[in-house]
Amino acid sequence: MAATVVSAGTPGKRDGGTGNVTVASFTSANDDFLLALIHTEFTGTADSITSHDGGSSWIQIGTEVTLGGRSASIWGCFSTGATSTAVAASSTSGGMCMSIEVITGADVSGTVANALKKTDSNTENTSSPSLDLTGATSPTIHLWGLDQASVSSQSSGSTLLDDRSFRYGAMRNNVEWDSSADTAPNISISATVNTRNWGVEIKEAGGGGATNPKGPFTHPLYGTFRGPIS
Repeated sequence: MAATVVSAGTPGKRDGGTGNVTVASFTSANDDFLLALIHTEFTGTADSITSHDGGSSWIQIGTEVTLGGRSASIWGCFSTGATSTAVAASSTSGGMCMSIEVITGADVSGTVANALKKTDSNTENTSSPSLDLTGATSPTIHLWGLDQASVSSQSSGSTLLDDRSFRYGAMRNNVEWDSSADTAPNISISATVNTRNWGVEIKEAGGGGATNPKGPFTHPLYGTFRGPIS
């Protein structure tokens, strides 16, 4: 099944202080895969995300921290289907922004982490941040966490999902999607700044059978036996 994505809506933000960041009411179907991308001006990330459906548990997948202690992290959950808001809370003071992407057609048969085939992340001081997703064959999502340079050009062939500044305009969340897989995402920005970047490849549902199946199998001499067959 080919995976598709829509943005949950305008990314939620706070410019300073403590408290919640809210992504306004959005709809997802049962077993959609939700990916939250959180960018902060402080070391660490949100304390928690309260799911918009009241039942799904968000799992933190990873965090990148750059010079100055700013961070970008990704979280995921499997939706149980609902229409409401999603809230990220943090007791640490400082700017924070959250984008949520709603992915239909991802493999939700295992754990949240296993819905991702490949990830890459880095921090760079550059005007042309890049990521390495060598070997990717399924759709990819890229988060560019920028110290407020405007984006001159997105990755070739990608679709912009979200682009929002926060922390009084000093930081930016830029999120894009490539439905045909991008093995080397890169963007061009207007100045050399610190960046915190994430790329993930989505595991699509219904992608081929097992390569090491389990029985039962029948042998003409020895009868029924079970694998795995190696």
